[in-house]
Amino acid sequence: MGFGTPDDSEAWERVQRGATAGDDLWIMLNRGLAGEYRTPTTALRSDVSAETGMRAAYQQWQKTDDGERTMMTPESELFAAVTLINLEGDLLDQGEFSAWLDLWQHDGLYVVPIDPNETDFKNTLNYACDDHHMREKRVHRLYSGESISTTPRARTLRTLSRFRLLESRDGLIVVRGGAVPCGNTAKVIAAITRRISPGSCSAKATACASSKRLIRLVNSDDVLHSIGYIL
Repeated sequence: MGFGTPDDSEAWERVQRGATAGDDLWIMLNRGLAGEYRTPTTALRSDVSAETGMRAAYQQWQKTDDGERTMMTPESELFAAVTLINLEGDLLDQGEFSAWLDLWQHDGLYVVPIDPNETDFKNTLNYACDDHHMREKRVHRLYSGESISTTPRARTLRTLSRFRLLESRDGLIVVRGGAVPCGNTAKVIAAITRRISPGSCSAKATACASSKRLIRLVNSDDVLHSIGYIL
């Protein structure tokens, strides 16, 4: 998909919108199909203009370890989780922080640890370890204009990608993905793991809520510049 340039971000956004569009006409990926052949290593080859690579990507997307399809349908738990994640990213980029608060369970935890391997967040030093009360204070700080680091408020555009379902049991979904929140004041790269509970969110646009949002910055134990926005 390139190197994360503006046209790539536009393509990713359109793919996400298209994924929720419902049934439509088939997209034909048959260019060069007649000229495909297998090499001695069983790899498929064709001429440079063929859509061999795109066909292979879709074929792999439909596979799991047991050979069943795992396409992301509106009924799947991963689809519900990704819908929440994309909504969250858009709300933060648009500065709709009060609506972002509605995406959380009351006892949810927003964590940005310093130690990249830390798991005991409540008993160690973190960049952030916010319960409901602290999240409200953080949002108030962004709205108030009372803090030099958030005045004027940073403009952001984040790229979210490669979502992986780590756990799904008893109404709990755990999803990990990559995030590159780019602001006009700072840029960070992080792996974000979310614990999501279906059917417990007050926001009308989604059917689930965050119970934990763990943000592991790739350079968390290095010197960080001031970040005046929610990751």
